[in-house]
Amino acid sequence: MRSTPTARFIYLMVASSTSPEPRAPSPMFQDLRYALRTFARSPALVAAAVVCLALGIGANATIFGVVDTLLFRPPPHIQNPAQVVRLYFSRNLPPFGRATSSITGYPMYTSLRDAAHAFTGLAAFTYSQRASLGRGADAKRVDLVLASSSFFPLLGVRPALGRFFNADEDRPSGPALVVLSFGFWRSAFGGDSAVVGKQLQLGRGSYTVIGVAPDRFTGVELQNVDAWVPIAAATPELMGPGSLNRGSYFLQIIGRLGSGSAATAARQATLVLRGDDVYSGRDSNAVVVLGPVQHARGPEMSQNAKVSIWLSAVAVIVLLVACANVANLLLARSLQRQREVAIRLALGAAWWRLARQVLIESLLLAIGGGIAALFVTLWAGPLIRAFLLPDTPA
Repeated sequence: MRSTPTARFIYLMVASSTSPEPRAPSPMFQDLRYALRTFARSPALVAAAVVCLALGIGANATIFGVVDTLLFRPPPHIQNPAQVVRLYFSRNLPPFGRATSSITGYPMYTSLRDAAHAFTGLAAFTYSQRASLGRGADAKRVDLVLASSSFFPLLGVRPALGRFFNADEDRPSGPALVVLSFGFWRSAFGGDSAVVGKQLQLGRGSYTVIGVAPDRFTGVELQNVDAWVPIAAATPELMGPGSLNRGSYFLQIIGRLGSGSAATAARQATLVLRGDDVYSGRDSNAVVVLGPVQHARGPEMSQNAKVSIWLSAVAVIVLLVACANVANLLLARSLQRQREVAIRLALGAAWWRLARQVLIESLLLAIGGGIAALFVTLWAGPLIRAFLLPDTPA
């Protein structure tokens, strides 16, 4: 049966009415595509805006990361860091006047440990000390921290391998023991668990490895640490005879607050300090001040912390200048597009559609600047960290 022209016409009409029509792109997609075409016509402006945002955002992210490490972020692996405080000793030192320092001696530590019961515990430690590992041509330098047996339990740290030294071992003429840092264990011994029980030649003595600290643990200081040794047993050999005697200053003291107030703990510690003529300097107004465990936030703010704060202010100014530059670039571009906007309005474009177009273009620039800022941070971060925190492990 042959189809007639009328039948073919009816068939085409029905088919066209039932077949789906091609969907037009959404208005949002159209605005996005138009923004990209606009950027392609002015690449210099886009590049300038992205570079300004990248430098401003990247500089701030880098500096604030260092400031966060110095001032706000507690050291890793410490349980309830808000309860851990550092003790500072303030006294009059003629002819210099009043001075506040966190450095004291071993006798003051033992006196506070035995009398200041407002603390649930006190611990003493030193800054990292350089010592030789090995003998002869194979010897190399390592960073040691002398710490009391209460140091690790007070911070709530658990060993990654083996154990820490205890109070019976932390005594004069006690056994020569050493706890390795996780990084040193991996780099020097390849992470071998059989390292526990081995003998290491540190300085002039032989020390037995009894454990490994957890990964990234360096104590409460931002410093590189390769190993910890007991204060009472190792100080005479590593720091010289008489280092544990009254009048020697080389220790820092931290404490964990109990259920009482910090003021009560400070008063108890102050009474102990005033009862010691050597460490109080016979100053009846000598006091013990409790500060945050982060050294940079205490009375002895480090030079690096001060530089970081100044750099933070500079970074904020750089960000403000970058934002102002981008705003000026966009304003100049808007003035150039006045005729285009007028024509689109005359053709019936809604004002909110034009506003959305501007917002989409700004959002694309911000995304581009943020991505570029990430690369700036990855490049500049290690450099600034190495400058401000040279002794901190990466």
